[in-house]
Amino acid sequence: GNLTRGGRNHAQYYKFNLHDFYVLCEYVGADPWYCLPGTIHPEEINLLMEYLGGPANTPGGKIRAELGRPKPWTEVFGNIYVEIGNEAWNPSGYATGSYNGPSHWHDIFATAKASPHYAKNTLFVAGAQAGAPHVAQSVLTHAPNADLVAIAPYMIHHLKQSEIEPLDTDEKLFKWVFGFADWRVNAESGEVRRNYENAAAKDTELSIYEHNYHITKPSAKDGGAPIGLRNRIIASLGGGLNLINDSLHMLRDCGVRSQCLFNLNQSSFREDVKLWGFMPGLSLDAPRYRPNFLAMEVANNVLRGDLVETRHSEDEPTFTAHGIMEWRWRQEPEFSDYGPLPTIRSYAFKHGDTCGLILFNLDTRDAHLAKLHFPGAVKDGTARAWQLTADSIAANNEYETGEPQVRIATSTIQDFANGTVLHLPPHSMLAIKWRQQK
Repeated sequence: GNLTRGGRNHAQYYKFNLHDFYVLCEYVGADPWYCLPGTIHPEEINLLMEYLGGPANTPGGKIRAELGRPKPWTEVFGNIYVEIGNEAWNPSGYATGSYNGPSHWHDIFATAKASPHYAKNTLFVAGAQAGAPHVAQSVLTHAPNADLVAIAPYMIHHLKQSEIEPLDTDEKLFKWVFGFADWRVNAESGEVRRNYENAAAKDTELSIYEHNYHITKPSAKDGGAPIGLRNRIIASLGGGLNLINDSLHMLRDCGVRSQCLFNLNQSSFREDVKLWGFMPGLSLDAPRYRPNFLAMEVANNVLRGDLVETRHSEDEPTFTAHGIMEWRWRQEPEFSDYGPLPTIRSYAFKHGDTCGLILFNLDTRDAHLAKLHFPGAVKDGTARAWQLTADSIAANNEYETGEPQVRIATSTIQDFANGTVLHLPPHSMLAIKWRQQK
């Protein structure tokens, strides 16, 4: 399935209901991800199952039919994600403010799956919280019948001026940003790694209900990093490449197949920090897309079917990140070196006779060549390509910048075959797709 394909609805911002949301998801070709209260009652979940998969002569099916959709939603979507609770991270234990006893979520999931209108493409998600792996572990313990446990692995929650001062060039800054994302997935104490291992121990798949940057604390007046520098990470080409590479990294190394990024439109959060939107504005006449949206679009052009192993040569280029990788509660963070880390990242996919490959060059200065070796002949000897890069790693598409600086370049690669050499510009992303000759 597609990376970041799900749509999530927050009724307090968007004035439409569950049915409207499903209609929208069908229109845009997205599998819906809708979050329900942790306090939902068994009779309510039964009504939902009728609405999703029941005929029009059931109470829930009747509601759906009267809204203009007699066909069950379970026959429309590839998957329907139903999340219970959101960020269950109360320090006293899982969801202590939004459930009725430790078995409540277990009983809700059991009731839903026992419904005669339940379909296996309805996936039930237990909402947890990335920053508290021990609490997420309690969710897994009390609701083992969830299909997925969800976290929101936001990056870089805290950033003080003193913590960013040593990173006084774009090269140093973005090497740290790239390395920080890697650390969370690879390091023993990284929050993504810890959540993945907890989920794997319970034989439950990890999923992501929200993902992006979260550089909101402390405020500038309290010693926080300057707003311009935060936005240099969040809204830049380098920030967009890092976010989508991080998503693909979690797919490959932690098996996180279901991922949502947050959110489509939001120009600023506080103090003009450009969180968390992928579009600065929703102008129909002149839509403007941030690099993170464009990187997601490039990935989704080829992300289909099965993930295929890729291997790199032993002499591949590497880099080392310097900065703060871990913040501990009530402890001063420490600077450290993390690496060496691979400069070139690769993710390959196969769906029937269609093959896809995504390559990142995370070098902040230099281009690199990549020689491909793969089995089979290429149909018509051509491949479709999408490349995302710009003259500067800090390039952005904000309105105040003027014309967008970051765009997707599409092309057709002629004479594409085993042994093809690709040119990877610095701070770039390339996706290619081809069909195997039968």
